[in-house]
Amino acid sequence: MALNKASNSMIEGAPVNVKDFGAVGDGVTDDSSAIVSAITYADTNRKRLVFPAGVYSVGNSGITYSATSIDNLEIYFEAGVELTCPYSGGSYPFLFYFSGVGANVKIIGNGTRLTYSNTPASRGTNHAMYLFGNNATITNLEVSGFVITDSPNFGVAVYAGPTGGVSSGNKDVTIKDIEVIDCKGDGVHVENFDSGVVIDNIIVDNPGDDSVAISNYVGSSGAATKSSATTDVFVSRIHGRDTYSSIVRLLGVQRASITALSGTLGNAFGSVGASAISCDSSGSSDYTVANSDIIASDINVSGGAGIFYYEGGGVLTGLKITDAIQKQGSNYGIRLLQSASAVGTKINNVVIENVHIERASNSGTVGDRPLWAQKVRSLKVNELKVVNAPSVMRIDECERVDIDNVQADSSGSTGTAFDFVTNSSLRLGRLVLDGSCTFATGVTATSNTNVWHTALWGLTGSTSKLSRSGNTGVRGACQRVEASVYVGNVTGGTNQLFSFSENMFTAASYQIQTSLLSDNGLRWGTTGLAAGGFYILYTDTMTGVRVNYVAETNVGF
Repeated sequence: MALNKASNSMIEGAPVNVKDFGAVGDGVTDDSSAIVSAITYADTNRKRLVFPAGVYSVGNSGITYSATSIDNLEIYFEAGVELTCPYSGGSYPFLFYFSGVGANVKIIGNGTRLTYSNTPASRGTNHAMYLFGNNATITNLEVSGFVITDSPNFGVAVYAGPTGGVSSGNKDVTIKDIEVIDCKGDGVHVENFDSGVVIDNIIVDNPGDDSVAISNYVGSSGAATKSSATTDVFVSRIHGRDTYSSIVRLLGVQRASITALSGTLGNAFGSVGASAISCDSSGSSDYTVANSDIIASDINVSGGAGIFYYEGGGVLTGLKITDAIQKQGSNYGIRLLQSASAVGTKINNVVIENVHIERASNSGTVGDRPLWAQKVRSLKVNELKVVNAPSVMRIDECERVDIDNVQADSSGSTGTAFDFVTNSSLRLGRLVLDGSCTFATGVTATSNTNVWHTALWGLTGSTSKLSRSGNTGVRGACQRVEASVYVGNVTGGTNQLFSFSENMFTAASYQIQTSLLSDNGLRWGTTGLAAGGFYILYTDTMTGVRVNYVAETNVGF
């Protein structure tokens, strides 16, 4: 082959230029065959392949390149490149499909646009960019710098493993600087890797499913479930607009860092709406590899259902959610539910701290709970704020629960704010309902064992402070009152009595301290507890008497 004006690709070590193989890049000519020829040559000869600026039509069939193993290949798109597919029909093709991806493959887009000229009417099975391991083991794959529009399914899909099964040794994939607009499925989807998944700086606008999904679960749709987890996962700077299902979905992932999630959540998914993070396969329990050791931080989303969703799927153990905000929400904020298995069988070791959940409007529905946890073993909640909601939390059938520094503002309903049912080893710290709240009941506690109050409550925003029954092993004080009452002049005698009503206190109060001040100086009386208050016995005649008291109680919890 002679040199031409397109490149110097025949010089030893020089890159390959697609125009050397007949690609035109005028947006009209079908360049798909020329592009496949260029890829074949570059792969076979381990050359760098360059796409100069231009609009490359890939025809109605798209680009499909298949090899036993695609190794040591770099495809470099210069700025100003677009690949476009003019197909219009029922089953849209892959736009850019590699089968047999192996080791050391880079696809650098520099803002290259992958577009379908005609928008698919419904979700199909093919993806805009599909990189498939087939029988090769994928290691050290990098994809960056693409803008993808109107994909019939996923925007970028990377699958490791042969058709109909899974393979081992797949590791180290990086996907970054990608924007996906109006895809019918996930924006970015990575499946069946052993370790080393990095996904960074992704924008997904109006997806048909998740913005980003990392999974070793395929189930009925294709390959068998992978028997081991995907480990060492790093997901950061993901922005989802009008997310349908989740901004990030994790299935069978261990040692994962999920940070800097933002965007708007839709309300159409199922009966609940979208979430920032999901570790659930739409209620399916047929994947057996646990999600574990997940740290999710720096989350700022608006609308939709919530920050985190799990309900009856596979095992979830070792979850930490920190520094998260949801505003203008419509349903749950954080949901951790499973009913069919024993406590701790599915959900273990959860930490929730510094979280803000704010509803767009108060539905008034008593069962609408910003935090709902069921059958979790080891749950710690610290620094949770709830605004404009009909409840604060429900914790039921959990074990080793620690709740502290939880506050609700501008919230209320005819129900209860804090609902604790059939928990064991329940440690309750500071719970606050400020004066803007209008709850019928502050705390409902039923059939809990080993309850320990470690701080005082402030339940101003509730009519009834506590509804309780069947609780055992209660320690500590959850309410405190400091007050001063002027009595006036009193006449001494044997067993003279002051009685004071304090409706939040009962004979179950743990302690009360009193002092008598009068014109005659400081006097002491004998203090006792009575139902609905307390009394003081005195003997001296005094003038200008004032009683100061401090009471702490568990309110008959």
